Amino acid sequence: MKYNVFVNYLGDGGCQFNHSSESATVAEVLEEVFAMFNYGSGKESPLFLARKMRSLSVHDCVRVGKEWFQCASVGWEKVTDEYVDELEKKVVTHPMFKNHGSFYCLNDIMWKEYKKL
Repeated sequence: MKYNVFVNYLGDGGCQFNHSSESATVAEVLEEVFAMFNYGSGKESPLFLARKMRSLSVHDCVRVGKEWFQCASVGWEKVTDEYVDELEKKVVTHPMFKNHGSFYCLNDIMWKEYKKL
């Protein structure tokens, strides 16, 4: 099966690519994407390395096909398009965005508004 995948670093953009596998489930694709976008996994994507991105982490969002998922402390949580759009807006309008960057703001929002680490 072929999946269009978008790794969204909220507030920092992201990257899109096609993932092809004969029998991978969405859960398997998500686990593979996590390894592909994490330094030290031994499975880093050339796209990830070339763009010098930070490692994929808790609260980052990934779209597989037409479904969005947010990286949780353990595993993934399915989220909606609206949730991702709203979170993106909150990150880029956060008062500390320019000084501290998107990752700081995303974690601050998740802690204060959603009580999630």
